[in-house]
Amino acid sequence: MLCRTPPAYNQELGTAATDTISFRPQLDALLTARNAHGYTFQATTRAHGNTVSYLEKAKAILGRLFPSPDLMPDGEGGIDTEWVNGERNLTLSCRGRENQEDFIYWEENGEYDGDGASLGLLLNKLQWLNG
Repeated sequence: MLCRTPPAYNQELGTAATDTISFRPQLDALLTARNAHGYTFQATTRAHGNTVSYLEKAKAILGRLFPSPDLMPDGEGGIDTEWVNGERNLTLSCRGRENQEDFIYWEENGEYDGDGASLGLLLNKLQWLNG
């Protein structure tokens, strides 16, 4: 009897589909991040709540088309959510303080633009990112 390794064991593992992985654990971990070197890496509840709201609503609308985001502290108590697709970059910045406006930035081929955050703009730019 010839024993062969099943083909699945010979393949590299890629990223799982975004509908099966939640961004929530990574996002929640930012609430307990340690601050260091004068930077505030621990997200404020404002930044966390706004990020959760935007991402959960966008994911509910886009379903399987919702791209997996990268989440990181902005160093001032806020959260930056980033997506990259080739030459296109999209960032949702949810700010840590009440007197700061959440913002969406996008870039393609070295040209940048941005505007105040809204669910409509985020959905539009997520579709642009994948287009």
